Amino acid sequence: MPHQQTNKPWSRWMVAAAATFVIASSHSEEAKRDLIVFNTRAQVTVDAEGHATAVKVAPDLPEPIAQFVQQQVAQWRFQAPVIDGQARGGQTWLSLGACAVPVAQGYQLAVEYKGSGPAPARTDGLLIPPRYPSAAARQGIEMDATVTFVVQPDGRAELESIDYGNNKSQRRTFEPGLKEWVAAMRYEPERVDDQPVRTRMNILVTYRTGDIPRGSRERAAELKSECQTALREGDQRRPIALDSPFKRLETGG
Repeated sequence: MPHQQTNKPWSRWMVAAAATFVIASSHSEEAKRDLIVFNTRAQVTVDAEGHATAVKVAPDLPEPIAQFVQQQVAQWRFQAPVIDGQARGGQTWLSLGACAVPVAQGYQLAVEYKGSGPAPARTDGLLIPPRYPSAAARQGIEMDATVTFVVQPDGRAELESIDYGNNKSQRRTFEPGLKEWVAAMRYEPERVDDQPVRTRMNILVTYRTGDIPRGSRERAAELKSECQTALREGDQRRPIALDSPFKRLETGG
C-alpha cells in the first residue's frame, strides 16, 4: 500500500507536561515500558481574539491524556481570520503529535502542534490510501506525486493539481486512481462565523513496493531518549492545510 506524508515542514512548539502520570508497577514492568509516540486530533472553537474557547479531543484517548491535551490546547492562541476589517471566530481541527516518555514515577507527556485544517470525515481522522495500480505493482514501479486539492464548504474534495516531479512518464498509470481517490474524499470543513469555508490541502503520495512502514518498535527504540525527534517523524496519513484561516501563533501559550 502507498504511504502518504505532507511535503511541507510543520512549525513545531513543544509543551512539556507539568505533571507526571503515575502508573503503579513492579521493577520488571517498569523495564518493559517504552516511549509511546502517537498522532491525534482536536476540534477547537476559536473566538475573535484567537482564544481556544472549547477543545474536543479524540474519544479514544485515555482520560488522563485527554485532559492533558485539552489543557495544553486551551492555553494556545490562534490567528483569527479578518473579514471586512473585523476579526471573526470559528472552528478548526488541529493535527497534534504527542509522546509519553517513561520516567521513574510513570510517564511524562508532551504535545506538539502540527497544523490546522478541516478533518477527514472518518471517525479516526485518517484518509484511506489511494489504490496501487495492479500493473504498476506487479512491475515494481514506484512513484511519488504531490496532490493538491480543495475541500469545499460541503465537505467534498475537488482536485486542483497533481505534480509528478520526475515521474511524468507514469501519469497515465497513476492519475486515474488519484482522481478517483480525491473525488471520494469527504471532510468536516472549517467554519468561520459558523459558516463552512473552503481550504486548500496538500499531500505527498508515495507508492513503494515491499515497503515496511516506519513507526515500528524498532524505530521507537531508536528514538527512546528524544521525544521531539520522535514527533518529527510526522503523521504519514494526514494532509496539510495550505490556507487554514486558523493557525497557532508562535507567541501563544
